[in-house]
Amino acid sequence: MSNPTPGWYPDPAGSPQNRWWDGNGWTATLQDAESTAAPAAAAAPQETSAQTTPAYGGLPAATPYSYAAAQPRLDVNPVTPFAWVLALLPLTGFISLLLSWALGDFSEEVLLNEDPFLVTPGTIAGYVISFIVWIGGAFIALADQRELESRGIVKPFSWAWAFIPILTPLTYLIGRTVVVKRQTGRGLAPLLVWIGITVGTWIISFAIGLVLAAVLIGSTL
Repeated sequence: MSNPTPGWYPDPAGSPQNRWWDGNGWTATLQDAESTAAPAAAAAPQETSAQTTPAYGGLPAATPYSYAAAQPRLDVNPVTPFAWVLALLPLTGFISLLLSWALGDFSEEVLLNEDPFLVTPGTIAGYVISFIVWIGGAFIALADQRELESRGIVKPFSWAWAFIPILTPLTYLIGRTVVVKRQTGRGLAPLLVWIGITVGTWIISFAIGLVLAAVLIGSTL
């Protein structure tokens, strides 16, 4: 099939603007879309002068959908307040730890109990907090997706992935990071913060476990 005629067409890189097709390939020239009429003949754009957007209709069937030189949208900030809330969710692990301590889960009686099915008040509190974080994280992801859409991110990662109950909300954070990084060239911070806090929580919990084990061993000698 022959290449379509030169003109302005919807940007295959995903921006809300039109991109100039010179008859052989996509150029780096972008222009705001202002009309939905049928395409009209247009002269090749000049990089240093203002252009009038030609009318356009549907994208020609022969127009390629790849544009290797697509530029990231530096005008869009992909890091939303909701993304930061998701990144800080692992801090709720410290809340569970403090509740377990306050409810007596670290007492000698509980720690030396050999019943594998023992359910303590701290265990129940931990389950409740985990459930709240799981459901709440999904709704925060929904708000984050809508915010990204309002900022011009094309087809942001679906918030429904936050329902996967494995290291909530890691799946969503990874997916959103890939999408926004591809379109804006940035947006890694929330994911990196989540990883840092999660690893820190694991290290601190492990250290507390070692200390408690040492105390119990010392008390039984």
